[in-house]
Amino acid sequence: MDNDAVPSAVVQTLHVLGATGDSDLQEIVDLAADLCEARWAAISVPSGRHYQLLLPHGLEPLTCPREEILFRHLAGVRDTVIVEDAARHPVLRHSPYVDGRRLSLRFYASAPVYAPDGTLVGRLVVSDPRPHRMTSLQQRALARLAGSVTAVLELRLRRDRDGLRDEETMARIAAEIGHDMQVPLTSIVGNIELLHEELHDHEDPAVSLMLARTERAAHRLMRMTEGIMTYHQAGRHLVRSQVDLQATVDSVLASLNPQLDEVAAKVTVDGLPTVSGNPDELYSVIQNVIANAVKFARPGTPLEIEIRSEPIPRGWRLVVADNGVGVPPEMRRRVFTMFGRVDTRVQGHGIGLATVRRIVGAHGGRVGIDESPLGGAAVWIELPSA
Repeated sequence: MDNDAVPSAVVQTLHVLGATGDSDLQEIVDLAADLCEARWAAISVPSGRHYQLLLPHGLEPLTCPREEILFRHLAGVRDTVIVEDAARHPVLRHSPYVDGRRLSLRFYASAPVYAPDGTLVGRLVVSDPRPHRMTSLQQRALARLAGSVTAVLELRLRRDRDGLRDEETMARIAAEIGHDMQVPLTSIVGNIELLHEELHDHEDPAVSLMLARTERAAHRLMRMTEGIMTYHQAGRHLVRSQVDLQATVDSVLASLNPQLDEVAAKVTVDGLPTVSGNPDELYSVIQNVIANAVKFARPGTPLEIEIRSEPIPRGWRLVVADNGVGVPPEMRRRVFTMFGRVDTRVQGHGIGLATVRRIVGAHGGRVGIDESPLGGAAVWIELPSA
């Protein structure tokens, strides 16, 4: 990639990584910095005559001329690269990113990031103003986290390309990625717990802070993988019975009572019917929808939720309406896709409503969003009566 032409794989990667507020990818970058004890981290992507440092940790987003970038010669390198002290390197020590003109970088390490077609599109980079060595565990963690960036890129690109099509392929790929991520994440969390026990009362406050941040990031990624696995299993093996939706809603409201109290929620429920379906799956559907209403409550305004039903040919329509921030019309289809999020500033992974759609579809029903008479969103779910 030494000319001005930018390969399509890089263009697609820049589109995904350039999206503001992508908390999942940002968590991976933050976790890489913490695990490698580095002040700075980012995903570096070559674009024509420039390099872009995206989703940065510890510094502002940068666009650097190709001739100034510190490690432009790594464009085709498919290995993890480590430089313990760039100031001692005969060539790198003259870089403006090493000698203080732009940064005073000493330590550098990076691992490759790929597009779904196998094209090398960038690197997960960590760096620090202090020279130091990486342990073998840190090297493996950096490589695995770069692999996680590749996996999330694939899911994002498939979602944008296919929309709601080829859902089973999406679910299978997501489950495979989730399974692969669970093992290293479990190992990371276990090692953190062992470190806490080993250090005990002699733990340095700075180390405690780093471990706490790393643990939060790892747990967040674990929740994402658990959501992906749940999405894959949703609706696959339905055992139907008669489901009392009124009793199901009552049970969900009881379980969500602490969250509802936090937003001073007032919930009104009309008499709801009995439908044919799987009790556990439909519980998950209703829980996801109501929890979503809580998550997107209008700040400073008590939340109102109205839950009602209406008959339709050969079934029932359940409607959960609220006075929250609502969903723009152009987003009402996308929110039911994997990672389709209305507001990336709100905590979540964009898997809940995709799971709702998958379960309802397996029941032979439909799901959608309209504008609520209360001023927010009205999620409707159509289910067969028999």
